Amino acid sequence: MGVRFQYARELRRDGCNECNGNIHVGALVSYYQKEWYHFDCFLKQRAVDEFRKSDIMILLKRRFINNGPRSVSLEEYDKHPDGFELDISLTELTKIREQFALAKEHKTDSFIPWASKTANLICYECFCAPSTSVVGGEQLGLYFQGKNYHLECLLKTGKVNVDAKEICDYDSLSEDDQKLLDELFNKDDDSFFLPCCVPFDNEYCSFLNCRGEKYDNNGPRIRYHTKTYHLECFAEMGKVNMDGEEIENYHKLSGSQKLRLRNLFKKSNDFDIPLIEKTIRNDYCTLPDCLAANGQPSKFPWPYTIKPRELQIKFHGDIYHPKCFKASRKVYMDQLLEENFEDIEMDIEESESSGDDDGSDSSDFESDQMDDDNVNEGPPAKKPKMEHQMQDENVSNENIHNEFDNDQEPFDATNVKEEMSEPIILQMNTLNELNNTQVGPQIVNDREEREGNQESVDHAAEE
Repeated sequence: MGVRFQYARELRRDGCNECNGNIHVGALVSYYQKEWYHFDCFLKQRAVDEFRKSDIMILLKRRFINNGPRSVSLEEYDKHPDGFELDISLTELTKIREQFALAKEHKTDSFIPWASKTANLICYECFCAPSTSVVGGEQLGLYFQGKNYHLECLLKTGKVNVDAKEICDYDSLSEDDQKLLDELFNKDDDSFFLPCCVPFDNEYCSFLNCRGEKYDNNGPRIRYHTKTYHLECFAEMGKVNMDGEEIENYHKLSGSQKLRLRNLFKKSNDFDIPLIEKTIRNDYCTLPDCLAANGQPSKFPWPYTIKPRELQIKFHGDIYHPKCFKASRKVYMDQLLEENFEDIEMDIEESESSGDDDGSDSSDFESDQMDDDNVNEGPPAKKPKMEHQMQDENVSNENIHNEFDNDQEPFDATNVKEEMSEPIILQMNTLNELNNTQVGPQIVNDREEREGNQESVDHAAEE
């Protein structure tokens, strides 16, 4: 499915496969499925949001070895940008990234429907079902991503969230046609942020880390922000906190599909509690001004800003570097948690058993994918409330101090203590009581206390 970008090396009179115009030497072109396209023409009629970084190829000026690859994917190029000499300029490469980023966010022209009228409208969604959108003997329909739809049918798919006036060719329609569109199409941001279950769909999954081969490719899907997801992938994202019964169209599903939805989506009391963990794959920090992005956007398909085995914070389905999470102000800082970081670290260190010595290459994206033996058929199970979410083998003293400056407070977590072990909860409750009585907190960690107890025993023995 990959597409290759390069400069045209010769005049192609057979032309662009989209517009049939000539392709001139030096023009930025796309080579896709054995056909040539102008760069803009390739993106014009295609959603291209299904492409991943490994599918976006750039021609190389020269091969490193005989019969070696002629092109490199963005996935590989971003690992070692100095190791490849591209056929295109860095300006053109940025242009390519920008267009694919817009497509991933459904902000390109291909996600805006076109108004059309025809006497023989064949709707992709319902095929031969009747439509009420009939004006003057012709059916008013919408053309969307290469397919025709009845107005009502496209609206029900959840694939678009636009006002009628945003529809292409709206101004050229008659007043009756415009009125009909005005009645049906009103941008609804409230519904836009709620998931909807589609009983049957074979569209690709928009989850960047989708392992689609493990899920039913012809089963129900979740529509969210006009995008489509496997049920398991959307549950793993953790974007919503709701029970399966609350998802729109739940009543339209079969008994087994309802059970599947109920098992995957359960409202949790921990949804508003930040989770500290180490990453297992390359990803993007959600903060737009992430420092790790070096002035570039922190999103697909730019270089990854979160690398494997780094400390990250996950909150409401988004991930952040700890400092970026503080800057986002998603929640307020908690001085009490900062005062107890040393005790938290010590509790974690004492519970560590083996450490992180698996010897794997953390720089290789593909090697960081979870093995089949370790991947469940759904999202990871919720942790019990009394088990602290800072993973025992994942968080170290050095990592925490590197991520948090001494003169700054860490992420807000007034409820994080609910996720910690009982000794830590007791310590934090004691500190709260001291604070409430206006007495400065006196922090004595477990190790000092044990050493003090041992000295008392030794002294008693000597006497």
